[in-house]
Amino acid sequence: MEDFICEKLTLDNFTSRSLNNFQRYQQVVKSHVKIDGVDVIIDDPYVEDWDLEQRQNVALEVLSAIENSAIVYGAFYDGEVVGFIYMEGFLFGEKEYIHMKKLHISFPYRGCGLGRELFFLATRDAKKTEAKKVYISANSSTDSQRFYRKIDCVDAQRVDDQIQKDNPYDLQMEYIL
Repeated sequence: MEDFICEKLTLDNFTSRSLNNFQRYQQVVKSHVKIDGVDVIIDDPYVEDWDLEQRQNVALEVLSAIENSAIVYGAFYDGEVVGFIYMEGFLFGEKEYIHMKKLHISFPYRGCGLGRELFFLATRDAKKTEAKKVYISANSSTDSQRFYRKIDCVDAQRVDDQIQKDNPYDLQMEYIL
């Protein structure tokens, strides 16, 4: 982690082009799904790979989050953004939850501890709000689920219907602050 810099993202260190070289690549073989309330692992092969337009759209989304006072952190390597997280700045579910909208690490930098570092930087700030939990709509791939379980995320006690509808293949999780 010594060559990486993790810091808040601002309009000074993040632009609409900051994700142009970001590699959002994930080859999924198996996924976790809920069948009658039971977590089951199924064969579910697919590849997620953002093209330039998708990366630029996500960069605009992150810029909007920065402008709207969301909790936003990035990991930099050689001046390039290689990871980022953001949590929306408002609470929901009787002000119990803050919503983690994005957490992504560029493919070549996974396994370096950046996801963990960014997550805990953001949760440190989330603890300063009135939130009691972080709400996560987590990718159902076994790799993603392994990461979230390793940092003590659990199944959400209260599922947000709109987030579930917008992300029907994700598992709804939470992290207690």
